[in-house]
This record gives sequence, structure tokens and C-alpha cells, in this order.
Amino acid sequence: MSRAIFLFIILVSLTASAIAARVQVIYVGQDNMNQFVPNTVNAVKGDTIAFNFVGGQHDVVQASSSDNCSKMENGFDSGPNPSSNWFNYTVNVDKGRIWFFCSTFTHCKNYNMTGGIIVNSNAIATHPVSASFIIISSIVAIFFMFN
Repeated sequence: MSRAIFLFIILVSLTASAIAARVQVIYVGQDNMNQFVPNTVNAVKGDTIAFNFVGGQHDVVQASSSDNCSKMENGFDSGPNPSSNWFNYTVNVDKGRIWFFCSTFTHCKNYNMTGGIIVNSNAIATHPVSASFIIISSIVAIFFMFN
């Protein structure tokens, strides 16, 4: 019986770590184009959005809304092409939308180089934890409990 309890604890831990905060990468200037790829991601509070600068001259600036190229007061700003080619933003709101754009030259206005982070309060609904993983883990735990 103690083996079954041990396995159950392991499976619960694996499931919890699968729905914990994660890192999502957005490529800035992919294929030397004025674009963010992907330009929209789903996240929860605590997730890190890692902007990877891969081509061209760009920055990432938090916008005040989805339909403008104006910097949000006290919003994030990567500065032009960070020397490490990475800029990380940790989601610090429970729910809502966080908008960003490239303020370099006229990339936002002329090329619509914009993007967004959709923040959901329900981690299980937005994180890629498959129902099959949870079901299989439960079946394995039950199997070992009775063997």
C-alpha cells in the first residue's frame, strides 16, 4: 500500500508541475519580416513571455490598447534589439489582455507589427495539460493501489 501512495504522490506532483507557470516564446522579426510569431498567446499570471529577437531592427513595447501604437504609461519596453537577443516579460495580472507593438521606425503603423497576450484566470483551461495525461495517470495510480 505504501508503494501505491508513493506513486500517487509522484503523479500528483507531475500533474501540478505540468500546470505550473511556463515560458512561451514569441519570435521578433522572424524571416526578417516586421512581425511577431506568434502574434497572440494565451497565458496565466506567472507565465513568462520570452521575446526572441531573430531578425531586423525591432523592439517590444507595451501598448495602451489593441488599436494604437502608443506606449502604455509604466508599461514594459525592451529597448531596441537587446544585446542578448531576448526580452522576458512575466505576466503579472490575473485576467485581461496585454497589448504590445514594435515602435521602431514605422513598424507598428505601416506594417501592423502588433501582438497580444490573452490572460486567463483558469490555468487548467489554458495550459496544455491533456485530459488523457490526467486520465492515464489516474489509471496507473489506481492499478498500483490494487496490485
